[in-house]
Amino acid sequence: TDFSMSGSYFARGTFNDNAQGDLGTDVESFMDYDHELNVDVTWKIDDTTGVRAQIEMRDERWTGDENAATVDEGTYSGSPDDNIVIEKVFGYHKFANGGTLSVGLMSGGAWGTAFDDDGGDKYRVKWVQATAMGTLIGVLEKDIENGDTVDGEDNDRDTYILGLVTKAGD
Repeated sequence: TDFSMSGSYFARGTFNDNAQGDLGTDVESFMDYDHELNVDVTWKIDDTTGVRAQIEMRDERWTGDENAATVDEGTYSGSPDDNIVIEKVFGYHKFANGGTLSVGLMSGGAWGTAFDDDGGDKYRVKWVQATAMGTLIGVLEKDIENGDTVDGEDNDRDTYILGLVTKAGD
């Protein structure tokens, strides 16, 4: 197997100038610092099978009080925002017929335009198949899970997507 990691880290300071009062009433201008570590993992088991993950760590504002999360008298205190989050993790397998099955938590809900876009991390089962007409894509996406009982299943919500990426004309 091959295992690789890449990622990014940033630390920044921000000065929030509230001269016009845009940040709320009775809030002075203030300054804060934050940082974030992102790690992308690829585990290639063989030429056809693997796992991908995107992990975010220590996405937080720097404060002396981790329990405070208020803007008070011109100063900002914030608590850690999800210290370690697995943003995406999914397994994939490419079959002999050229189709690829991916299962897990991956990007979904975005269509490339602002119209009815709901992009984010989604639990999905996705099939991608190359055909003579183009690439056929089928997706089952879990929107709401309300339990594993018969009554709970009646209140679940899934999205089904069928798409084709093709070329029309020259």
